[in-house]
Amino acid sequence: MKTGAVILAGGTFAVACTLQTILPYGGGPQAGTASQIVGAGGGIVTADDGTTLLIPPMALASDVTITIGLDPSPAPLTQARELAPAHVFGPEGQTFLLPVCVTLAFEPGLLPEGTTQANVVLYAMLPDAGRYAPLPTMAADPTHVTGMTTQLSETMAAVGDVLEVDAGPDGDTCDGSAIEAGEAGL
Repeated sequence: MKTGAVILAGGTFAVACTLQTILPYGGGPQAGTASQIVGAGGGIVTADDGTTLLIPPMALASDVTITIGLDPSPAPLTQARELAPAHVFGPEGQTFLLPVCVTLAFEPGLLPEGTTQANVVLYAMLPDAGRYAPLPTMAADPTHVTGMTTQLSETMAAVGDVLEVDAGPDGDTCDGSAIEAGEAGL
């Protein structure tokens, strides 16, 4: 809050006003975006469209500003059919000491006939190769898919020739219980 003084007809009056940023056309943060600082204790970054990045404790050595954004013109995904907009997780190229969990929503109405949510796989852009590759993926529910990665990049939910790729082969989990236990001081 800013305060100031105004002199009117020889008197001084204190005036208080609040500064408010008005974005054009009622704008605010774009849907599907988020930004949050996450450190060694882990955390969950969630965008308003349900896109989530779960970072377990000890996956980061220091604080990093993690971002989620939409890519309005992603590179084409040639080996699969896109079921949702591409999301860019950043900082792009950020690596983790432990796998992190990415959850994206998808539109079940776009599933080809004869496929189900179990056929949906997350594809991530390989930064050095300029192409997408499937991530270890599991169906989270009828409209969400979760995958695991150790590097942030552009990611999208799609269905193609790759069947469900089991996430968690080394006992890793995407349930967030380790983060909740840390927050509770357990």
